[in-house]
Amino acid sequence: MKFLVPVVFLSVLISGCDKFEDPKPVNQMQVTDNFHSNPDEEDRSPQLKDAADKSYEAYKDDKSESNKQAAIKSNLEAGIYFMYDAPLPPREKYRPALNFFRRVLLLDPQNHDATINKDKIEKIYKMMGKEIPESEL
Repeated sequence: MKFLVPVVFLSVLISGCDKFEDPKPVNQMQVTDNFHSNPDEEDRSPQLKDAADKSYEAYKDDKSESNKQAAIKSNLEAGIYFMYDAPLPPREKYRPALNFFRRVLLLDPQNHDATINKDKIEKIYKMMGKEIPESEL
């Protein structure tokens, strides 16, 4: 009886092992591609850039609270899109994203999202051994 329990346990364990399958291999292209962007999605970079630029110019002309909030919203949206979703190479997306986040911080220095993302981009430049671009405001 002493040996019966371990033998039954081992036989159950061994018989169940053939049911395990190797995990499916990961498609490396899926992992290394920009996982935020959808290749079928239209590139909205020009439209978001134009909207952010126009709203910022409108605020500079008329510093009303509504213009300020519109500029914050459109520049933050453009910055996030450029940083995470724009189907552009890093060399073409980080600089405009950084400028959009800087605009938001000019209008709202306490904006958490803009601060976090601006800091991320600056760290990326430092890790690449490149100078952080000057503000283009």
